[in-house]
Amino acid sequence: MRDDRVMGDILEIDYQKHLDYLCTHSHDPAKVEVVFKNPNSCRTFGWQEYEQNWQAIADRYGTVERKRYLVPDECQLSRDMAGACGMFWDAVDVMEVDDYVKRLEHDRLHEYGYTAGDLALTGPVDAERAVNQGLECYILNRDGSREPVHDWEDYRKALSNGKLFGMEAGEKDILRYFKQDTVPLFNEEEMQKIYSLALQAGMENEPEGSSLLDGIIHKAECFLPGERQGEAPAKEQEVLPGDVIQ
Repeated sequence: MRDDRVMGDILEIDYQKHLDYLCTHSHDPAKVEVVFKNPNSCRTFGWQEYEQNWQAIADRYGTVERKRYLVPDECQLSRDMAGACGMFWDAVDVMEVDDYVKRLEHDRLHEYGYTAGDLALTGPVDAERAVNQGLECYILNRDGSREPVHDWEDYRKALSNGKLFGMEAGEKDILRYFKQDTVPLFNEEEMQKIYSLALQAGMENEPEGSSLLDGIIHKAECFLPGERQGEAPAKEQEVLPGDVIQ
């Protein structure tokens, strides 16, 4: 742990190799150490004796609280277990935490039935934040389809039905900003565009920048909820002859 964060590498076990190793290097127990609950006492029995008479032993000494199997050579068992650990740690490559999490999310989506690959898995808490913030969030279906979460009621129904949620990468980046991670609201390209638009405002129309501008406006609307909830501008009225213009 460092600053309340878990640090280190993530490695996956090759379970088949691990199992094969343990089966090859297995140790048969010689004795069983048994701790009884009432009265609290510890007794040791031969393994065969305990396996064949465990019910009679429990009737005589009381409820078993815990037991431990003992092998003839504890040191050799420790060496073999250490060898098993070294084997599966050395057999795989170290993965970055983010890459590992992405792969887990990918596998979960595919097992669920959503295989389009266009959305990132989003947890219920983040999906709720996205709905509250006006971000685009989707309900994922097991047939590979998706549907947008329009409001809180859609979110609540999907959650109660065990549905998964997904968001596009760009929307998740905005969500990270609202979660107060170290992600800026606008990237460098968008900031350059903002500067360019400020210089060119009112001077010329630039259709090719509309897509980028739409994204900037969307972020601004999410950042300033009042912008999307504000009143629509008053409709202009036709001026008739004799009207006084104020």
